[in-house]
Amino acid sequence: KTGSAKTKILQNIGELGGQILDLEGLANHKGSLLGKIPGLEQPSQKLFESKLFNKLKQLDLKKNIYIEAESSKIGNVHIPKSIWAKMIISPRIEIKADLKLRANFLVKDYNYMCKNPDLICPLLNGLKKRLSKNLIESWKKLILKKKWIELTESFLENHYDPSYSSNTIKNDRKIVKLINVKSLSHLEIKKIAQTILK
Repeated sequence: KTGSAKTKILQNIGELGGQILDLEGLANHKGSLLGKIPGLEQPSQKLFESKLFNKLKQLDLKKNIYIEAESSKIGNVHIPKSIWAKMIISPRIEIKADLKLRANFLVKDYNYMCKNPDLICPLLNGLKKRLSKNLIESWKKLILKKKWIELTESFLENHYDPSYSSNTIKNDRKIVKLINVKSLSHLEIKKIAQTILK
């Protein structure tokens, strides 16, 4: 689920010698509603696919390639249908972390937004059709009070986790490994990556 350090785990797998395909890295986007990275423009669809093709040429397709479970769209770019079709049928490793752990991780990971809350409110407008006005107003109050953990927990409970649960790519595939985590420290993330590679 969102906040379980998937991208950091993926990067550690790469650092430890595993083959990875970092779609969010290629797309310059964190792949969520608040995923736009300040100061970074997303590539055009054509450039994204060129970067993706270039990366695939460097991989041994006969060996495992680790990839993060994504929606078919990352920000403004789409994952090519052939890769998406392969993702849908690929086995998965599930990282299980509780709400508080994930909220704490996200507040650190999105620290630039906590420092500049003006980045958050415009993005919330994109949820007006899907979520209640009262909920969005309660989030705006939490932003004004700088209650980041409370805000993030509410984001997870009311938006991210429900949308994750309804996304079949993340639910219909065979789970080959379930990893329950009690910490998302740098050291623990490295250990998770090592466990996955074993």
